[in-house]
Amino acid sequence: MYLPKDERKLLALYFHKTGKPDEQETLKDNDDMKALGWKESESNEDYDRQYINRVWNADDILKKREFLNVSNRAIGEKTVSLTLKGYDLGRKYNSRQGWFVEWLKEYWLIITLSGGIIGFLIKLLLPYLQRTPGAK
Repeated sequence: MYLPKDERKLLALYFHKTGKPDEQETLKDNDDMKALGWKESESNEDYDRQYINRVWNADDILKKREFLNVSNRAIGEKTVSLTLKGYDLGRKYNSRQGWFVEWLKEYWLIITLSGGIIGFLIKLLLPYLQRTPGAK
């Protein structure tokens, strides 16, 4: 299953923090926001609110898909636990190889067609490139 970037990053973070399915972990919003690219040096009220909204929206979507259980949500911190489905997806998105395999499944047709076109062009140009200059 392919998830949007915010959801993938948060699921990988929750997998890394909890370690087991149905194990609760209390996280601060800063941890979530940093996973989405928030920089503390650029912090101001509007900038922070934008990232908090992104975290909360992604959490709500993950909860609706039954990947995540969020409880005790308060300003600044929350308690999360991954369901078994969320744990499996989090493990996949937490590893670089899992992300690459997921990406490859989505774009395999484009990659193979591009490789075929490049191979065909090389075959056409190879005789022209093998000619030696000055030979009669």
